[in-house]
Amino acid sequence: MKYENKEAFEQVNMFGTGTPNTAYAKFFIGDSFLNPLTDPKGSLFAAKVNFEPARRNNWHIHHATSGGGQLLLCTAGEGWYQEEGKDAVSLHEGSVIMIPANVKHWHGAKKDSWFIDDDQAAEAVRTAVKLGYRLIDTAQAYGNERGVGEGVRTCGVPREELFVASKVAAELKTYDEAKKSIDETLEKTGLDYLDQMIIHSPQPWNQFRVEKRYFEENKAVWRALEDAQSEGKVRVIGVSNFLRDDLENLLSDCRVKPMVNQILLHISNTDLALLDYCHEQGIQVEAYSPIAHGEALKNPAIAEMAKKYGINAAQLCIRYVIELGAVALPKTANPDHMASNAAVDFTILSEDMETLKHTDRIADYGEFNIFPVFSGKPLA
Repeated sequence: MKYENKEAFEQVNMFGTGTPNTAYAKFFIGDSFLNPLTDPKGSLFAAKVNFEPARRNNWHIHHATSGGGQLLLCTAGEGWYQEEGKDAVSLHEGSVIMIPANVKHWHGAKKDSWFIDDDQAAEAVRTAVKLGYRLIDTAQAYGNERGVGEGVRTCGVPREELFVASKVAAELKTYDEAKKSIDETLEKTGLDYLDQMIIHSPQPWNQFRVEKRYFEENKAVWRALEDAQSEGKVRVIGVSNFLRDDLENLLSDCRVKPMVNQILLHISNTDLALLDYCHEQGIQVEAYSPIAHGEALKNPAIAEMAKKYGINAAQLCIRYVIELGAVALPKTANPDHMASNAAVDFTILSEDMETLKHTDRIADYGEFNIFPVFSGKPLA
């Protein structure tokens, strides 16, 4: 439970400690105070956290038997807080989070997350465009559409020469929600149109790859995308993280076929059957995290093959998805990495491609296992 009020801040700021977390505190909730010393629900520790360092906690639990939950006060910087099975919550200076006992969670600095921060996005876009990049990929969930739009408008390259893509948030599963969100993305970016807009996930992130498939809801969101396209707000419409039956559901009842399926695709995680199906249907595959969020760089087999071509492992990974007929979407704000990732003008021999296609499946994405798409659930 997140609080953004002065009373909450002052209560935890007064009683909270750094480490160890040993101070109890009253906590302001609505018109009353929760006193952990007497409340029958159990004790709460009060702790302060500074998100300025680029660090994060691993998944952990505050057990009821050893002190109960925790009140977390953000005293500096910006960060994320996430409970298992739920979406991440954005934190900033003054935010207070009530962490329940016995709930698995993590928290950490935004600068150590998947996303390029909004205040860094504009410069990242300008740098990328200067290096020759023309496809700029963002999402409503990334929280950086404003910065991306600023970068596009100020990069010095005509708008029509750039391809700007965003995504309808996974949690928006009605026609009205999706339609409104597309207009909000255009407003945030300050752009007259988007080159591409896709559904971020077939299910909300806290229900990713569960039994409920949201088939009818996705049809409603798809109609909003079709209408946005017909109104000139969006040029290309598509989906992300969709399995074959998710695609078949849309194809069975649509005015416009999905043009794109953006999926997790890299060496050690290649769904050849889905790739073939997308190609058969004329659906372009886009590969996010083609370097497995950096984990591929730790694979000795990938490093060894990269040496054979006189390149680095990241370049081999990017070229691999290109050879599969997919569009590679590596994420970085580092200019040196941008330049290196673009230097992939070589060809992987067919026998080496076969080897790479059947590389042992990745078992662990490290700290990024917190994201549903890296959780080990069946993926695209």
